[in-house]
Formats: sequence, C-alpha cells, structure tokens
Amino acid sequence: MNQHNVHLLDLPNEILFLILRKLANVDVLYSFLGINNQRLEIIAQQQIFTNVLNFVSISQSTDEISSISASILDRFCNSILSRIYINVKFLILESVSMERILRVANYPNLTGIKIFNFNKAIVSRYFMDDSLFGHNFKQQITDLVLVSNENNIEITPKEYTKNVYAIIFVFFENLKHLSIVSSSINDYSPLSLYFLPSMTCSSSTLTKLCINVCDFNDVHALLDGRLKQLTTLIVQVDIISDLILTSYNRVDLSNLKCFSLTCHRRIRGYKIQVLPLLRRMSHLEELTLYLYILGESTFISSTHLDNEILIHMPRLHTFTFYFASENDIDDDTDIRIFNSNIQRSFTNMKYGQVASIVDYLDVCKIICHIFSLPFKFHFLQHIGNNIPNVVFNSVTHLKLWDKDEFKHEFFVRLTRAFPCLQKLSIWNIKPPFLRCHEFHLRDKDWCSIIEYPHLISLNIKHAHPYYVEHFLNETKTHLPRLRELKITSYQLKNVTKNFTRDETRRNCARNGVHGLKKKYKEYSDDQLKLMQTQDLKYIKYKHQMERKKIDKLQTSSHLIDSEYHPSKSHIFFVDSQKQVEKFDPVRQMRTHPSLINRRSNRLTIEQLKSTKFKFDEQQINKLQKMRKKKYLELQKRIEREKKLQQVELAMEDKLLLKNPKQEDDDEFWSDDEKKKINEKKKPKIIPRKK
Repeated sequence: MNQHNVHLLDLPNEILFLILRKLANVDVLYSFLGINNQRLEIIAQQQIFTNVLNFVSISQSTDEISSISASILDRFCNSILSRIYINVKFLILESVSMERILRVANYPNLTGIKIFNFNKAIVSRYFMDDSLFGHNFKQQITDLVLVSNENNIEITPKEYTKNVYAIIFVFFENLKHLSIVSSSINDYSPLSLYFLPSMTCSSSTLTKLCINVCDFNDVHALLDGRLKQLTTLIVQVDIISDLILTSYNRVDLSNLKCFSLTCHRRIRGYKIQVLPLLRRMSHLEELTLYLYILGESTFISSTHLDNEILIHMPRLHTFTFYFASENDIDDDTDIRIFNSNIQRSFTNMKYGQVASIVDYLDVCKIICHIFSLPFKFHFLQHIGNNIPNVVFNSVTHLKLWDKDEFKHEFFVRLTRAFPCLQKLSIWNIKPPFLRCHEFHLRDKDWCSIIEYPHLISLNIKHAHPYYVEHFLNETKTHLPRLRELKITSYQLKNVTKNFTRDETRRNCARNGVHGLKKKYKEYSDDQLKLMQTQDLKYIKYKHQMERKKIDKLQTSSHLIDSEYHPSKSHIFFVDSQKQVEKFDPVRQMRTHPSLINRRSNRLTIEQLKSTKFKFDEQQINKLQKMRKKKYLELQKRIEREKKLQQVELAMEDKLLLKNPKQEDDDEFWSDDEKKKINEKKKPKIIPRKK
C-alpha cells in the first residue's frame, strides 16, 4: 500500500486479528460490538476474543484491585454478554460485581472462574446448594482460582479450613484445578488439617492444587491419599519445625509429577521432615524448593543435592531452587567458605546455571545463599552488600541486612539488580561514612538521584538516620508510587525538621497510608483514668479465662497421671517411731515401685498379675510425651494465674488510692464488685452483751 492514510477497515482480516490480539478481549468487544459494522462485529465475536473475559481493573499507581468502570460494566450486562455468553469459557471477576455478571446468562460452556478479593462471605453466599453457583456451576466448574486478601486474625486456621476450604472441596464436584493465592505474601488464612477428619478437603477429581498451609504436617496430610488424582502440588508453608505431631498414611506418590515447596521462615526440620518426603517422590518431573535452613550444620552443595535428593528422582528434568543456610562457625578455625568454592562444586550441574552469595554476619555466623538461574522467586531476605551480578526480575519483596554500611553505589546496584521491587525493608544501624577522614564525602557521594519506580512499601524503622535521609530526601531518591512508610516518629520529625523541610515533603506526602511507630503520646487525665480502668477490666478478664483453663486441665489430668504432675503428698499414720523407720510405701500400697508416684490408676500387685497387657513402645512414648506436655502446661498456667492475680490486686489498690472518695468511679466496677464494696462500707452492728 502506498497510501499514507490507511483506514482500519482497509486492512485484511489476518492483519486485523494480529492487531486486535494485542488488546484485551473486553476492550475489543466494547469497541466493536454495537457500532453497526457487520464485518467488525463478526470478527469481535470470534472465540479468540470471547473465550476469556477479564472484568477486573488493577491500578498502575496503587495496585488496587477493583471492577472495571461502571459504564463499561453496564453495557456488557445490558447488551454484549447476551450475544456472546455461549462462547465464554473462563471469567475473571471481582467480588463486588461478580453476581451481576453471573446473572446475565447461564454460560453453558463456562468451566473456569478467577475471583479477586475473595473472602469468607463469598463462600456462604455463592458456594451453597441453594445459591447462584449451586444452580448453574456446581458440576460445571473445573478450574477455580481465588485471589484472597483476607487475613482474618479473629478466626483460627482450623475454623477457617472447616468453614471455607472444606466447603469448596465439597461444593465443586468436578473440580480439577484449584489455586488459592494471595495478593501479597502471607495475606490469607492458611489451610490447617491438624486434628480434622481424614476426609476433610478430599477429592477424587482434583489434579492440581496451589495453596498456603500452616505447617509441614499439613503437607503430609495432603499427600496421605485424600487427593487420589493429584499430579501437581504447590504449597507455601508457614512453619517447618523438627516435630512430627502425628502420623499420616504413607501412600504411593507415583501420580505426583510436579511439586513446589516454599517457606519464607527459617526452618529446623530440613533433615527430619523435608528430605524423607522428597525421597518418596520417585516419579517427580518438576521440583521447586525455596528453603531457609537454620542451624543444621548443612551447607547446600552439588554433592548434597545429588546424594540426598536428585538420586531419588530419575525422571526429574526441571529443578528450580533457592537454599539459604545459616550456621555458627568456630571462631578459632581457619576454614573459610567463599563464592568461588561453591561455584566450583556446581560446574557439572545438569539443571542449569547456579549462583551464590556468602555473607559473614559476624566472626561466628555465616549465611550461604545458593539458587538456580534465572531466579524465579519473589522474596529474598538477609541480603547485604555482596549482591552478585544478576538481575532478579521476579523479586518484589526484599529485606536488607548487613553489619557493614550501605554506600551510595550499593543502592545504585540495588535498583539495577531488583528492577521490579515493591516492598523494601532495611536493617542497618551503621552509617555509610563512619571514618572521620571520609566524612567530607557524605554530601558529595549522594550525587545522583536514585529512582525506585515500583516501590510501594518502605520499612526503615531499624535503619540509621543516614538511610532515612537518603530515602526521604527527594534530591537523592525518587519514590513515585510509595504508599506505605514504616518509620519511628522520632526519625520522621528529625529528618523532616518537624515537617518543615521542603526536600522531604514530596516523598513523605505520597497518596496512601503511612505507618508511624510513635514513641510518645500525650493524654488527658480523664483519658489516662479511663485507660487504667479498662486495663484492670482486661486483667480481670484474662484472670478468669486462665482460671477456667486451669480447671479444665485439672479435671482431665487424672487420666494422664505421671511423674510430671505438681507435687502432692500421701499421709500415713503409724503408732511408733520404729514403724516410721521400717515403713515401706510400696509394701503398704501393695503395688509396683514404678507406680508409687501415681495419684490415680495405681494398680495393685494382684491386679497386675491378673491383667494381660499389650505393649506398644511407640504408643507408650507418645503417651509419655502427652502427659509431660499436659502437666507442664498446667504448671505454667498456674504460675501465670498467680501473677495475674497479683497484678489485679495491685491495680485495684492503685486505682482506689488515686480516687478514694469519688463516686464517679462506680461506673468502672461490675455489679458484684459494687455490692462487695458497699458491704464493706456498711457499719458493723455488734450486739450488746447481757
């Protein structure tokens, strides 16, 4: 074509398809349906533009998730969806507008839904037999993705599992793929299957599961046979300890082809918990591990990975990993570990390139980071000055820590190494120019403005004032999207000169929430008085709750009698001192010596001889641990109850001394307490003696 101005309609259909595929399907349908052009309407109604519809909008400046604009949504619900609903196979919805969209049509070919801003209320409203989903999509949906931002601390993970996750597994009868993810790290209540029935969250159709769980015992539970067709399991674990709380069925894992395990906390159960499970996955083809190992004297090397993990997975073809191992080292030894040593051990690694970071926190502690390239995880912690020459495009959350100072060139390298950084936390109390002969470089070094284009959260509560100055001064740092600033009020007032400094005004006044950690706050006398009485009520409440828990433990303790119970005495009466010297409690009670300290269930010799016992060593050890745990808990609660009682009495005396004659304080006492106080105030009447 030699024309300078080419109309869109002059292009052939093939080129039109290539252009329109660059746009969102919702934009194509909104622009070309209902414009009285038959050719464009036929193109827009093709399956490539109607199979997947996204009705969610994400703000570029704040990352806030919401529905599309009201005008666009109105037109879709009134005219567009009724024309294309037969072709729709997957819907991406937001919790507020989802009901309106789902009520437009039955969507006979709909098999997948992704819901943003998912919460507990959606389950009770839609995932029931008599709900909107119950009539149309209970057997139809095979793919379900829930993006949750609900971190409800008022409900325990166990209750959330029963009231949310278990209902989802029961309601969707033909579900094959289930992913429950968060809009941020650890932003929703994790799955907890501990002490729940073995068929909780079971499915005979599910092949892929992505979910957060409480601890590693929940991973064992998911692999105990309740998910018979599971081929892909992606879990993020909150805690991995070295304690195995209960035993689960060890079923064959031959169906499992893909396994991903992530734990952002430091773990102590790598050898006891993680390795034994990995060795059972002999048919695994893809493996992803993100682990921070603490204090197990283990430095991950190529030899360790080959001998402990990879040798048990002959079919593995993709291995993505990040290992951080933190260990104490002997101050007297001359053995030191360097990056070159680690890199040399991975020269023959058949699963790709490997990079490493070695940091000595002090003379007695070392952290060794080892990871596959390209780096595919979004979280990194305990990173210091020793940043490798690698671009971490996937990392959005970063925690910096170092015993040495961070200089200007470090932050320049930081923005290049982490271009997509969204949340940054800095822990460094050492100023960048500590030596006197370098102090004159302080202003000269910060010569260029450093920009963090995607940073929305900054935590500098534990940073030296030099770093606070660096990030809040707009002549040194540009933070165009900052919404959350975590800083002490003292630091903020000091750097901003009590909010009068122009250079810090822009970075401190971004739209959004700024979390200040305030050290001091002034209250009036009435406010202080109210807070003191409210504190007293809270102590009384905690005292009562502790007393109830103690009573509950004591009522059940007779069934788990042990040598760990609080000390008791048994008094025997004898006639003479000679009998005292010859007294034998075992003979007196006619029992075995090992049972003499029991307060209950103390069998006699005759009963022991006439009873047949079946000894299970594992069960006995388990019962002994349970008995010890119960009585230790009881002792701790008794001590806590005594301390609460002392605090309660002290606070009552202090409050009475401050307000000895004021009648206004009556509103702070309960009816029973008022009655007791009034009875004490009544004069005692002593009858006259005759």
